[in-house]
Amino acid sequence: MISRRGPLDLKREAVEGARSKFKEMAKVWFGKNMPGYFCGVSANAMPTAELVVTKLEPLFLGRGAPFESWQDLVFNVRPTEVWSKHSKGGLKFTLGQSGIRREGVHLISSVCESEAESQDFKHYGEGERKYVNYAVEVFSDVLANYSVVGYLTENLKALKLSRSSLRLSKIGKVKQLRLLEDIQKFFDQSLGAPVIASELKRRASHSSNFLYRYGDYSAPGLGSKNELRSLRHFFTQATDHYSDTILVEEHSLREHFDQVANIISIRESVQAQQKTQVLTVLALLVAVLSMVITALQSPSWVKELELLLATIVSFK
Repeated sequence: MISRRGPLDLKREAVEGARSKFKEMAKVWFGKNMPGYFCGVSANAMPTAELVVTKLEPLFLGRGAPFESWQDLVFNVRPTEVWSKHSKGGLKFTLGQSGIRREGVHLISSVCESEAESQDFKHYGEGERKYVNYAVEVFSDVLANYSVVGYLTENLKALKLSRSSLRLSKIGKVKQLRLLEDIQKFFDQSLGAPVIASELKRRASHSSNFLYRYGDYSAPGLGSKNELRSLRHFFTQATDHYSDTILVEEHSLREHFDQVANIISIRESVQAQQKTQVLTVLALLVAVLSMVITALQSPSWVKELELLLATIVSFK
């Protein structure tokens, strides 16, 4: 196959490369200063956020956006995936499709100065820093819920990878020991996952736990009707769905690992019995051979054998 890569493709790759670079920097910083769950996984799995400030044109365009616009270079997103609030006209953000982007758990927010009102930022300082301070305060609870979704999706992915990594056919003794070590490692790492998933599922049973200080956000509906989706309901459903899936998958996987461990134990027992049988047969052959050699070395072995047989017959 032959592919053609033009300036737009190269610029788009450069933007994604810059994102990956800064995400790796964030992972390294958290690993040194505030190590946690995501420090042990890839940088794309760590929940991160990005703020883009524009002057005249917004980053997120509505329906009927021009094809191959400069906005597509920064991030190509459908209008139904853009969340906003009417009272905050210049502030919009996207979580990606179903809350997860192809490049990982990464929230992209944008402020357009021509759409925003100056009074929204008057208490947050001067210069470009005011937009950062404003976004941090407004998005604090949104980022927390978004990080929870990222944690649940990463756990679910780890469970599925653990299941697919098991191969029982044609594995030697070394691989069996390695497989048992992997199973033990899985149990150690997922020790608190069911408890956390259960607590998050209980939290998702009440949508009031997902209220925001600055009000709810909305996005266009997926259907043809002009209905708006609620970000509160989105996080409620996503948290409940992923938590329930993790509980079911983790329970099923634990049972599967128990069966795998039992199968390996049975295989070891069968192999040990086979080795014991071989050793028993060899010991019997050695004993018979020793008896024959001893008998051949004795000149009166025939008389002794007749005497032994006669003694046995008379005893009966």
